[in-house]
Order: sequence, then structure tokens, then C-alpha cells
Amino acid sequence: MAGSIDELWEDKLQPWLAERGAEQQAAYKRFWIAMPLGIVAGVVAFMIAIQWEAPVQLYIAAFVLPVFAGGAIGASKLLDLAKKVKRELMGQIAGVAGLSYSLKPAMPSRFSRFKEHGLLPGDDRRSFEDHFEGDVHGADFELYEAHLEKRVRTKNGYRWVTNFRGVLIRIGFPRKVEGTTVITRD
Repeated sequence: MAGSIDELWEDKLQPWLAERGAEQQAAYKRFWIAMPLGIVAGVVAFMIAIQWEAPVQLYIAAFVLPVFAGGAIGASKLLDLAKKVKRELMGQIAGVAGLSYSLKPAMPSRFSRFKEHGLLPGDDRRSFEDHFEGDVHGADFELYEAHLEKRVRTKNGYRWVTNFRGVLIRIGFPRKVEGTTVITRD
């Protein structure tokens, strides 16, 4: 497989990444234009707001909102490019290994088995990413990142608390295993 990875890098990934260089420069240029414009707009809005008799929160919002908008507009192309690069790289590497790749799967096929066996805590909200699945040396294989959250009550309402964030792996052995495997928490 090492030769395959080297070939993939030389023949496909390295040239593809080099082509993304222009996109990256354009995205950085956009960020470095939008962010200072947001700061200038925030300062102008703040100067206008202090002329009114208003609560301090209005002054802060007058400055923060344009700065935040400038940052968000500037960073959006960078974030899109990062997702595009990650999806392509991971997908190509998974392909060399004979696996399929999904950036954000809705629900991994046998996630419920982890819950049934008491290996994961309860949750009210869950998300998954970087899902690799396929057959590795005759064994059914699945690996992904999971983020499980619980909704908890606070004095001011509710908030989300992370119960579990980590990598889950499932390997289906192609032959019967004589014995018992025990998995426990630390």
C-alpha cells in the first residue's frame, strides 16, 4: 500500500493541491480585505452610537457586529476551501486503502450497538464526521469521530454539554472468535 500512497501523492494529490494555491491566495486576500473593512465599519458604527444616549450594550453591539460580519465574510471562502481539500484528500486516501469516506455521515451503520452495550453515555444530540468504512484484509471495518451532547438545565435556561467526543472503531472479524472479549472504561 505504501507504493500506492506514494503514487497517489505524486500523480494526483500534489498537483491537485498546487492548483488550489491560487484559490487559497484569493481566499486569504478576501479575508484581509473584509476583516479590516469590518473593523472600520465597527469603529464608525461605534462613533455614531456614542452620540445617542443609549445603554453600553448598544455601543458594544455597534462595534462588534460589523467586525464579526467582516470576519465571517472574509473567512467563508477559507472555510469552504478547507472542507474541499479535506474531502478530496481523505476520499483519495480512503480509496487507496479500499475504503469509502464521508465527511459528515448522518448515522454510522452500527452506532446503536455501542449504545446497546453501554459503551457510550446517553445523549440528546449527536454528530459524526470523518467516516471510513469498508473491508480491510477480509474484516468489515468502520472508523469515525463522534460527538455526543446532553442538554442540561441551568439557572438561565439550557445549554449543551459534551458527554463524549472521540473516535469509534468497529471491526467485524471474519472468523469465529473462541472466547470472550471484555471492553471496559478506564
